[in-house]
Order: sequence, then structure tokens, then C-alpha cells
Amino acid sequence: MMVRRFIIHVASAAAVLASVYYLYLVYVDNSAALNQWQAPDRIWAAALCGVLFYICLMSLQSEAWHRLLLFIGCTQTGRRNSYASFLGSQLGKYLPGGVLHYAGRHVWLRRRGLDHKGLIKAAMVETALMGLFAGVLACLFQLFITGAKGMTLPQSALVPDFLASAHIPGFMFTVLAAGGVVAVGVLYVYLRRSRPVGQGIEFVLACGSVVAFFILQGVLFLMASAVVLGAVHFPLMPAFLFAWIAGFVVVGAPGGLGVREATLVLLAGPVISPEEALLCGAFFRLICMAGEVLAYFIALRIGRPMESSSDR
Repeated sequence: MMVRRFIIHVASAAAVLASVYYLYLVYVDNSAALNQWQAPDRIWAAALCGVLFYICLMSLQSEAWHRLLLFIGCTQTGRRNSYASFLGSQLGKYLPGGVLHYAGRHVWLRRRGLDHKGLIKAAMVETALMGLFAGVLACLFQLFITGAKGMTLPQSALVPDFLASAHIPGFMFTVLAAGGVVAVGVLYVYLRRSRPVGQGIEFVLACGSVVAFFILQGVLFLMASAVVLGAVHFPLMPAFLFAWIAGFVVVGAPGGLGVREATLVLLAGPVISPEEALLCGAFFRLICMAGEVLAYFIALRIGRPMESSSDR
């Protein structure tokens, strides 16, 4: 176990360092264009609207977390406590490994009498659903945009030749999307065996909240990129979702910082220039971080009263 954990930490650190170095190369290679870029008028007003919209999106994640707690059997929690535990722990994911993101809400709810094993199981199911649905939607959007052509990486001095020549055909995205849907079904059947009949709807509602979150988060990214670029580029949607997954699976990246932006720059190459992708990634990251800070203070406010299990 210790050896496996060490290997994971080393691999994660290597991925973060490689991503930061890649972003540095992008910055150096495009420094002239970046220095000439001028922020559009009222960009801070657009950022504020984005922050408020992001807060609404996090309420979808909070609802998914609440429904999963009910599905697993932690029925003694109220919605206020579920939401407060989720929103208040968001900043914890920016610490190395993101341990406090999970530990923070776990400690919060344990103090309110929730079962230790149930909380762990709910967190594991949530993690699986987030990764699976992000992947399914990314593949579906990529199929919608490119069809059978698949996806190729941009020709660039910063991208090795063997990667730039790689071509991922459309049927691979079909297989991946179908595999994600099947995996969600298998997960439901596996968990459903020990759950009362009426609790299955909680899992369905949790899945719906996660899907809505990713679709609307992609819309938010398109709107944020439109502020930077002056136009909406719908083909950026799958690139954004694939970048989100990359930041999600690298457990050592604080909130996916660096890894997500580097992947976005790499995948968005066929649509926009590297400096534009770098600016879009940075602007969206600022919106998210500001939203997560605000979510912490909202959690302090809504988490004060003790809620009963009737608040579902």
C-alpha cells in the first residue's frame, strides 16, 4: 500500500511539473502576443456574473452530494448540512492532493452524527460519477462536432511529432461514451442491492445533477472564453471537458491547477491559438477560485443551524 501510494504521488508530481513546464513554454513562445492582448471593456462585470453563475452550478454539485448521502443511507442529514459541508470544503482541494476537500466535509458531517462508512461510500460514488459523466459528455460533444473524423492534436513546435500525428477515430469516442454509460449502470446495480426500493430515485437525481453541472459548466466556460476572444467557439466544449478530466484524475494537482490549463491549451489548438487558450484557461480559473471563496462564506452562513432529516 505504501509503495503504491508513493508511486501515485511521484506520478502526480511529475504530471504537475510537466504541465507547468509546458505552460511556461507556451508563454515564452507566445509572449509577444500575450503582451499585446488588452482586456475587453467591463471584463470585471463579466467575471462577477461568471462567479455568481458558478455559485449556482456548485449548488447542483451540492444537491448531487445530498442525494448520494440519502441513497447510501445517511438519511439523518438535512440539505443545509449537506450543502454547507460541500461548499465549505471547496477551498481544500487547492492544497496538495486535495485531501482537505474530502476530509473537511467528512469531519463536518461526522460531527452531526452521520455514519463513517456511509460518508466514505458516498464520496467514492460521487468521484466515480463525476469522472464517468464528464467523460461521457466529452465524448458525445466530440462526436457531435467532428463525427467520424475523430480528433487530432495541433501541429506545433511544442507538441512532439508522434503526438501531433496521432488520430483518435470517432468510433473510439463512441466506445468510450457507451462504456461510461454502462459503467454508471453497473455501479447503480451494484449499490442498489442493499438499498430500500424508494431510494433508487436519489441515485437518479444525483446523476441528473452531475450531468446538468457539467453541461452548464461547459456553457460557463464558453461564455468566459467569449469574453476573452470576442466570439463563442462551441468546439471548445469537448476540449474543456477533457481538460477537466485531466485535472480531476491527477490527484496531486491542487484543484487540477496547471494540469487542466495545459491540457486545454493542447486540445484547443485546432480551434484557437495557444495564447488565446492560455488566456481563456486563466480567466476561467479566476472565476472558479473567486466562486469557491464565496462558497466558503456561504457555507459558514447556511451551516449554522442544525437541520433535521426532514429537510430533504
